[in-house]
This record gives sequence, C-alpha cells and structure tokens, in this order.
Amino acid sequence: MHIEASRMTRHRFGNTSSSSIWYELAYTEAKGRMRKGNRVWQIAFGSGFKCHRAVWQALRHVKASPKSPWEDCIHRYPVQDDSEIVAMIKELLIVQFLLIVLVIL
Repeated sequence: MHIEASRMTRHRFGNTSSSSIWYELAYTEAKGRMRKGNRVWQIAFGSGFKCHRAVWQALRHVKASPKSPWEDCIHRYPVQDDSEIVAMIKELLIVQFLLIVLVIL
C-alpha cells in the first residue's frame, strides 16, 4: 500500500497514535483501492514497549462505506505536496504585488 493514506490521515486528523491505522484503511477503501486478494500489513506502537501487527487480506472487492470518516471530503484528497503549495503562494503574492503596482500607477 502506498504511503499516501498515512500522509492524508495525518493531514486531516493529525497524529491519532495507533488508531491512525483504521483511518488509513478507510482512506484506501474510500479511494476504491482495496481489491480482492490485496494484503495490508498494519503495525502499531503503543506506550512503553508495546508493538502489535496484523496482516489482512481482502476476500472481496471493498466498496467505499457511506459511513466512512472520509465520505464528505475524499474528493479533495490527496492534497498537494507542501513544495507545490509554497510555489503557488509565491505566484499569488507576485500577482498581488503586480496588481497593487498597477493600481498605484
């Protein structure tokens, strides 16, 4: 599975510790990427020296649930990389500066 689900979960919900793995799985399902035979390796770290893992295999194609935590916003994800956003902000600032200069002249 791609790291996108992890990045987008952190973007939307922040660091929810071990429960993040369920948001990540829901993200993958909401994107329609969970197909029969796919396997997911989940690993979670708890407090102290706790660590648990599980391997899940999809027995059928999984459709997005209407009760998914992503249902209202999945169309907006994945978000752009921060470097792309910074570049867009710089372009907007340049345009705003040019508009101000034109208004002054």
